[in-house]
Amino acid sequence: MKVSLFDNPDRLKGYLKERGEAVTVLSFDRDLVIDQARHRLVFPKPCLPEEKLPIIEAYVEAVSEIGDQNGYSLAWLCHPISEKNELMPENLLDQLVDFLAFHRTFGGSNADELAVISGSSELLGNIAAFCQSRGVTVCSRLSRRPRPLFLRRLASCLFSSLALAKKILTAGTGPLSWKKLDRAAGYSVIRTWFDQRSAAMISQDKDTYFGELPGRLKAGGRHVLYYGEIINADPRKVRQDLGSLPSGRVLLERTLLGWADLIRIVWFTLTCRARVRLSGQIMLQGVDVGPVFRNYMGLPRLDHALAANYATYLAAKKLVNKVQIKEFFNLYENYSWEKVTNLAVKQSGKRVRLIAFQHAQIAASSTKFFLGKKESERLPLPDKIITLGEVTSGHLVRAMNYPAARTVAGCALRHSYGRSSGSVARPASKRVLVFLWTFERSLEMLRFIKASRLAEAGYDVVVSPHPNHPYEKLKPYLGFDDQGAYTVSRAGLKENIDAAMVVVYSGTTTCLDALASGRPVISVDFNDFIDPDPLFGLAEFKWTVSSPEALSPVVKSIEAMADADYYSAQAKAMDFVGSYFRPVDQENLKVFLN
Repeated sequence: MKVSLFDNPDRLKGYLKERGEAVTVLSFDRDLVIDQARHRLVFPKPCLPEEKLPIIEAYVEAVSEIGDQNGYSLAWLCHPISEKNELMPENLLDQLVDFLAFHRTFGGSNADELAVISGSSELLGNIAAFCQSRGVTVCSRLSRRPRPLFLRRLASCLFSSLALAKKILTAGTGPLSWKKLDRAAGYSVIRTWFDQRSAAMISQDKDTYFGELPGRLKAGGRHVLYYGEIINADPRKVRQDLGSLPSGRVLLERTLLGWADLIRIVWFTLTCRARVRLSGQIMLQGVDVGPVFRNYMGLPRLDHALAANYATYLAAKKLVNKVQIKEFFNLYENYSWEKVTNLAVKQSGKRVRLIAFQHAQIAASSTKFFLGKKESERLPLPDKIITLGEVTSGHLVRAMNYPAARTVAGCALRHSYGRSSGSVARPASKRVLVFLWTFERSLEMLRFIKASRLAEAGYDVVVSPHPNHPYEKLKPYLGFDDQGAYTVSRAGLKENIDAAMVVVYSGTTTCLDALASGRPVISVDFNDFIDPDPLFGLAEFKWTVSSPEALSPVVKSIEAMADADYYSAQAKAMDFVGSYFRPVDQENLKVFLN
């Protein structure tokens, strides 16, 4: 068999017109139309629901095995492949699922030629590598010829180095420098991320992620140090605001790094792939997916994350060695930067209480949280992982393989609600609030809402974009006239929810905020490989739709609910939120303070 690879439909159609023999076409583009009188068109078969969890578990164990082969080395922990991040564009699990779909077609085809068309250069590269390893002839008929890998790696490394050099150059020696710290003070370090709100919150002894915990620590006589980097904000403005605070309260990670560290980081980034071994076959569902893992390891676009993770490690190591630290509060989503920070603290040999706060909601699709059997034993986990509440601690221990002895239900430090003592009045409005999420999902949601014709049914449809993806950035990619389909809100989260009759979402964790405010929610199912719904397991006060035509009838059915049924479902949903987000009180704070 010969395998031909295409990334452009017109080029494929031109090729098929010239071919005398029949060709089987495997299209990852569901909209592709070809002349099927001569050629056979097939699409990837979607996985059955019962097939998905075994694939996820096998993927997690495969990553765990590779980590074990590499002794969970620093190079392995720094590489983004080790964190299984489901939110990374073209993430590895998606590539594996597509590759398995190709393999099923490849293995079951008797055709002399199989043509594969996909917009993913990574998938096509994986297929080419697989075919070459099997001695199968591969013809690349791509419209875009990638630059040589060496040049792409060099350019990526150079870009990452310049970005890091800029950070070091702008670090300065002012009030945010480690030189302003009392080295013998015995700090309680809060590892956080700084944004435009941070300076005002720190002046009140609060933090964006840890809420009022810093104030509680300070009240107990501890010296609190806010440590981290700037995210999703104007760096110059944030540095200026943080610099106006008293010296010795805030430390930027970049101030711990020098030019010698930059050289180390560049060298580490260039040589990291040679330090990580991917030997032998990597089996998934009976298929050797080694070519997919090896191609993913070599992606130049991962260099930036790799360099940033190693920089985080170097900075944390210097901090622990330069300053007396009694306890270190880290965030926890099982990202690489968190693991290398834990490693630096543990390698110091000093007696530092290492606590991690699971601050973000967990969905069934949160593959980064899943641990393989060997990972749960050998990763540099913190002494304690303190969760938002009972629901998330249960997920981590029962479904994601976390050691029960290290996983403790705490409280929702940055959320102001817990179990409700009463019902919330049913709103009289006809407003349907639509929360957007990631860039791609935002576009899908907007097209879904447009097709639902909800506004034409008499409802006030209001869209609330995610802060990272303003509507102005989304609009050029919509492909339709948005006039009359909805309005876009600039209001805050609480104001939007309070004005709504019902909330529509897909994946975004703001659905929990809606339930906590007593609003019914509708989840839009886009048939993702793994369900990104944070409310998996909840049946009350939540509906699911999978087609635009179904949305309006569901909204009408909620509107028509009898009050007794409405308030009964609302009470159960709000109790669920109370278990998810335990309230911040003296009792629930003990696990952080003791």
